[in-house]
Amino acid sequence: MPKLSTLLSIIRVPNHKADVNNNGAFSTDYLGASWPYPNASYEMRARIAQAHQDYTAGLLYFLANCAEVPPATRTEMNRRGPCTDEFTDSTNWPFQLYIREARRMAGEFVMTQKDTQTEIRRPDAIGIGSYNSDSHNVDRIIDSDGFVRNEGNMEVPVKPYQIPYRIMLPKRGEAVNLLVPVTFRPAMWHIRGCGWSRST
Repeated sequence: MPKLSTLLSIIRVPNHKADVNNNGAFSTDYLGASWPYPNASYEMRARIAQAHQDYTAGLLYFLANCAEVPPATRTEMNRRGPCTDEFTDSTNWPFQLYIREARRMAGEFVMTQKDTQTEIRRPDAIGIGSYNSDSHNVDRIIDSDGFVRNEGNMEVPVKPYQIPYRIMLPKRGEAVNLLVPVTFRPAMWHIRGCGWSRST
């Protein structure tokens, strides 16, 4: 019988709560649904966020109630639910979508995979990254043989690598008074707001 943890990453946090994240090929990642987000209007972004909430709520409902889900998995799912003391004015869901990446600046220095795996030292280092070089799946397709495939997952261990000051600067000649401290997201940590609690 599959455990719920084979479908969801469930990490315990204090006060009988858990941080829940994607785990595996079919889980909480709503593949491909966020592609329009970076250039979308505020109205479209709100619709995209709602679609993600609907997808996640539908998945959790399915795991708790569908007769095709093994009874032990359904039972385990039904022992959990939203934290009633968090996000009390938004039906216990976070206020905004968790945006991992969106637009980035092509500036004085653009970090690539080699900068986190092989060429890891920088003369103007201002920080260190150490989390695995990773990407969740970005799309789900049907291949030429008619099989469903996920595309984009990549998880590569890294040694600590240096992050240069130049990643925050625009290219010379484009601007002289701009510093962009959020231009690089090394995935060193994740902060999510949707906690779950275990029933007693």
